[in-house]
Amino acid sequence: MESAASIVPASPSCPSPAAGAAPAAASDDAEGGPTPVANAPSLTTGPAETGKFFQGLAASRDSAEFSDVTIVVSERRFPAHRVVLSAWSTPLRAMLAPGRWSEGVASDAANPAPDMVLEEVNADTFSVLLEFVYCGTADLTPDNVLDVLEEANRWAIAALVDTCSEALIRSLDVRDVAAVLTTADRLNIGALRDSCMEYCATSFTRIEKSKLANLSVELVKELCARDDVTAAEEDVFLAAAHYIAANELPPGDADNLLSRVRFAFIPNAFLVDTVQTHPVLGEPMRAQNCQLLMRAALWQSASSAQVREVLSAQGLCTEPRDEQTVSFEDIREGIEFTVTADKAKLRRLCEDSDANTPAVGWNGDMELISGCTATVLTCAIKYRAALLQFESGAKWTLPPSTLAWVSSKAKKEPPAALPEPTVELAE
Repeated sequence: MESAASIVPASPSCPSPAAGAAPAAASDDAEGGPTPVANAPSLTTGPAETGKFFQGLAASRDSAEFSDVTIVVSERRFPAHRVVLSAWSTPLRAMLAPGRWSEGVASDAANPAPDMVLEEVNADTFSVLLEFVYCGTADLTPDNVLDVLEEANRWAIAALVDTCSEALIRSLDVRDVAAVLTTADRLNIGALRDSCMEYCATSFTRIEKSKLANLSVELVKELCARDDVTAAEEDVFLAAAHYIAANELPPGDADNLLSRVRFAFIPNAFLVDTVQTHPVLGEPMRAQNCQLLMRAALWQSASSAQVREVLSAQGLCTEPRDEQTVSFEDIREGIEFTVTADKAKLRRLCEDSDANTPAVGWNGDMELISGCTATVLTCAIKYRAALLQFESGAKWTLPPSTLAWVSSKAKKEPPAALPEPTVELAE
């Protein structure tokens, strides 16, 4: 994270006439409206003038010149100006309004800057907040940025909330993303929350399960349900199971979380050896979870699209995640798959398999099938590859690593004139 984040808001300014020139008078045109004044001075200021404005504010704060309130935080005293605080913060404006000061204010006629005591505020954090209010910059570090964000949100200083959020988004890390997500969710900071969720999804396997266990159950359910989680479904199950055990979720909440796991895409061997014997499903296994695993196993073994549709209608989640990986065991005749949309990945995987599977290889025409959907005609155990037919009639042989499960998203079909490969796969 950068050592300091800054934002310089626009400030109002008053125009002044050019040196040595008398102010020009406005005149009315024939229709009674004002006519523009020639060579009128600009009503805006540049960065230099804005910088001088903040330098003046900072100097006034440091010298306590013309201060009319003293903010007391944990026995530290901060001279300040009501007009400056009120301009940035609606809550402070309400507290500082004449006749509405809280009981923490010691008003004295001889004291031009009476005290206003703020409880439950960290003095160092409030110092950063005041620095931003007076200087337009904030000295943010990994150790203080979340605390500053909390205070900025408490006092409704939107520009500082945005500055903290941007700094956090730039520095998201697997070690602290869970804590940042929790704060963003609690404070309802949408952009920061969305960035954290996306980071968690794309870094799912790199985040320690103990970190995920600190999230609320609603956040974990939302995360496990996302299409962009880049992890094998076995890892999603293990993360959900760890969360259930670590937080001792009751059966109803546990089953609700487990319903976000896409058991249809967990290899059958893992379903049998690990999932069905896992204590989070109940000892003995609860009926709801038993039915879920049975449907997942049936879905994997079914070659009929009609059977799969029935299982989906019974509550089994059969919508794949984005680019969900496929193993050779998943390949069966009559099942549809989508060729990876990543052309560079498609070429690399086909070239890597060329030595063992002569029928696969790579040629430039194969770029045309990237992102397209096809049906398995036959598989070859010897080559661990499959012959697929596209709706255009073209047939291509591909290794399973180039395929993904078909989602309900729009399909892209290759053009009817797609060239046929010169070699077909023998069973």
